[in-house]
Amino acid sequence: MAYRYETLFLTGPYLTSGEAESIEKTLTKLISANGGRLLSYERWGKYRLAYPVKAHEFGIYFLMRFETDTLSNDLLKEVDALFKIKLNDLVMRYVITKLDANAPLAYQRPESLEEGGSRARETGGREYGPRGYGKDRQFRSQSADNADHSAENNTMTQEEIEEFSAADSAEA
Repeated sequence: MAYRYETLFLTGPYLTSGEAESIEKTLTKLISANGGRLLSYERWGKYRLAYPVKAHEFGIYFLMRFETDTLSNDLLKEVDALFKIKLNDLVMRYVITKLDANAPLAYQRPESLEEGGSRARETGGREYGPRGYGKDRQFRSQSADNADHSAENNTMTQEEIEEFSAADSAEA
């Protein structure tokens, strides 16, 4: 059985293409070294942030999806350590989420400021608007509903918890 994960991470707005390629190569090498497979790696683009992160009002989002055949915490710990230690200067925030193995990998990505999306034009170049007021309130509430729904789907079953616990016990 394959276990799928996705990592959404945010870098500073001045990330060079060389740094972006370096992050991709490092993550690809780490995942394959731990028995995983990279399914997709995409640069979403530059967005205005809802609030400043490390003194930046803009950031570049990347989405990486990968899978592994074993329910082992080692790969996730390695990816987590990589973001916390080695890529700490480049990556401002990240989140790792477990995906349903049978679900399609399709998703709807909002247009970035670089693409000149309609939302950017409506808000004068601001993707989310100042602190979520105005036109963006409806957009955010829909996103929150989707986040609640996806959080329900990302919970582990009792069988997966027992399998995961057994794998950790075997390592100790």
